[in-house]
Amino acid sequence: MRYKSFTPLALAVCAVCAVSFSSGEARADLFAGGYARATKCVKNCGHGSMFSIGGEVGWGLFAFGLRYGYKDSTSFLFPDLRVLYDLKLPLSFIVTPLVEFSPVATFSSAGKGVDLYLRPGVRVAWAPLKVLAVFLEPIVWDIGFWHKAPGGATSSTVTQGYNFGFGAQFRL
Repeated sequence: MRYKSFTPLALAVCAVCAVSFSSGEARADLFAGGYARATKCVKNCGHGSMFSIGGEVGWGLFAFGLRYGYKDSTSFLFPDLRVLYDLKLPLSFIVTPLVEFSPVATFSSAGKGVDLYLRPGVRVAWAPLKVLAVFLEPIVWDIGFWHKAPGGATSSTVTQGYNFGFGAQFRL
């Protein structure tokens, strides 16, 4: 039963891989920017809802983002390793399917914890200038699959959350 929640993730990974390796030209430029995400717990989350802000840098199909969030005397550090592909549309719109891997670190008075997440999602951007794009991430789905609590106990309970993000990128 618990493996049914991995079906959306498997489909998202397959879609990103199929688009990435299909014919066509991938984005080969360097980009950097800032973004923010609001997270809403859907199932089995310990932290509930929260907001995080950070930055990202990338080149081609790969990006690295680093976000920070704070809730209930706990700091959250989100290093996001991302695979993405830009699908350019008319009128300077860009649709970007993405898959992230994120080892989330938590720091509180009770100690340190680590959670591992996979995040399939979609980013929709508008590039009013060749060097600038503003974007929304209407669908980014958190799937947590391994957790280490501050006390040292580990769990493989699947957690799920919904993210909504927005930001801006400078493209070189």
